[in-house]
Amino acid sequence: VTRQANSDAVADCTFALMLALARHIVPMNAAVHSGNWGYAVADDVHGGTIGILGFGAIGQRIAKRAAGFEMRILAHDPYLPEGRFAELGAAKCEPEEIYRTADYIVCTGPLTKERFHIINAETLSMMKRTAYLINTARGPLVDEAALCEALKSGKIAGAGLDVFEEEPCRSSPLFGLENVVLLPHLGGHSKGATHNMGRMNIDNILAVSAGKPCGNIVTV
Repeated sequence: VTRQANSDAVADCTFALMLALARHIVPMNAAVHSGNWGYAVADDVHGGTIGILGFGAIGQRIAKRAAGFEMRILAHDPYLPEGRFAELGAAKCEPEEIYRTADYIVCTGPLTKERFHIINAETLSMMKRTAYLINTARGPLVDEAALCEALKSGKIAGAGLDVFEEEPCRSSPLFGLENVVLLPHLGGHSKGATHNMGRMNIDNILAVSAGKPCGNIVTV
């Protein structure tokens, strides 16, 4: 894939999940379609606290969107220079502070051995009962069994997942829960992202043909 071509698309999807959860979009849409003029009190995104686990290209774009909502931004990334957090209006934090403090906890970044199941029964127990978890990165960052239990017991308010431990996900105990919004790993797919991929590939081909270094990293 072409590096960072779909970063904005994933950041948009992350915010779409946050807003859908906070505003109860899915159940209220179903209520109206069924002829029931449903009503649910929304949680606020504006002015809330977002915690971003992984502050690379996507995480930083999420932070820029959060700034527009005047959110308090907490972020963790051990590899990022200190000054980059401040540039984006984010406070550099350890994961434990994010778990205990954030209203919206967002998983971004790669799946590594160290990050396998970073969201588990222990970390979920640290979160506020009003917190929402969003994962638009890699499914195995989250222990789905522990998440399901936390959602059923009310340990957290809800979750939005675009990725799963096994894909395609055909069956899951998460399917029957009303406080979950699930998507089929489509966060990186948008018209703009597709355009970016094509443009970057063409730029790379032209660069190689001219004996110049590629401006974008391409892997296969």
